[in-house]
Amino acid sequence: GALIFLYSAVLFGTIIHESSAAEVAIDANVTTVILAQQKSGKSVVCTTDAFCYAFYIDVNNDLSYQKSTDGGASWAGTPTVLDAGTWVAFGVWYDQWTPGDTTGTYIHIAYYSIADDIMYERLNTSGDTNLGTEAVIASTGAQGSLTTSNDVAISKGTNGDIYAATVDTTAPTAPANFTHVCPNGSDCTLDASWASAGANPWDGTGDDTDGDHDIVLLPLPDDASHDAGDMMLVSLDVADGTVEYKVYDDSANAWATDFTNLPTGATDSTTYTHTLSGTVATSTGVIYVSYIHNAGTADTGEVRAAKYTGGSWSSLTAPWPASTDGTSIV
Repeated sequence: GALIFLYSAVLFGTIIHESSAAEVAIDANVTTVILAQQKSGKSVVCTTDAFCYAFYIDVNNDLSYQKSTDGGASWAGTPTVLDAGTWVAFGVWYDQWTPGDTTGTYIHIAYYSIADDIMYERLNTSGDTNLGTEAVIASTGAQGSLTTSNDVAISKGTNGDIYAATVDTTAPTAPANFTHVCPNGSDCTLDASWASAGANPWDGTGDDTDGDHDIVLLPLPDDASHDAGDMMLVSLDVADGTVEYKVYDDSANAWATDFTNLPTGATDSTTYTHTLSGTVATSTGVIYVSYIHNAGTADTGEVRAAKYTGGSWSSLTAPWPASTDGTSIV
């Protein structure tokens, strides 16, 4: 199939797409609050070589999307509003990004406003239908204080459970529920279908104390190290300059005791935030993460990457190593 480079970015209030051929404007009327678009979670889903969906917060602060039917060469032009409101953050997960799911058609979306409610919505790519009303994953105060600087993650386990997570940037160890689950078979568009996924992963001991984290949530394979439905929470700890992880045991409904550092960390930036990203190989269950070290700094800025397989992490060759020309900035 065709391979294109597709991303969404905020450039003077415009969502853009770039392939190897040209740069195309998706929507020129989006919110200019950079952090409303700049999160660790994905914002673009391609279900085939031709059909792609770009999600974003529009100029009215509504959660919106546009669709391309030609692999991103052109877009609908008029956004479809999934939820009108004052939204400041979102993340998406497509069913078939989870290993073992080859037929799912839902795009799952977690999003929130500064009113501190984490919401759930889904789009059925079979007919582009929006099923049911949005659900409140966690109501005001149950997940700490949310601002534009918080990160948000959503994912689907190999057992079909849907997970959503965030972290309070000012009080991560507060007695709040930062991770939530909707069990497989439940209607996730109903508030009552969502419950806490274990206790707060940031429990105040070891490395679990700092605020200001980038986070991604990824499904683990059913293998010798993990069971079906187990999840991994990866965090770039801004204060410590480390990339760390913690595993959720689905059958025990509990997180591991402490976060464990990856072999290579990163010095994050308070200006260029949420540089963490992650994915899972659907054929093997291997987890990959990438992140930027010294974002915005000439010569020392670089993209780093690591993979998780067989129960352990290993660092990969930097996809974009630090330059030496004195001007190049990642």
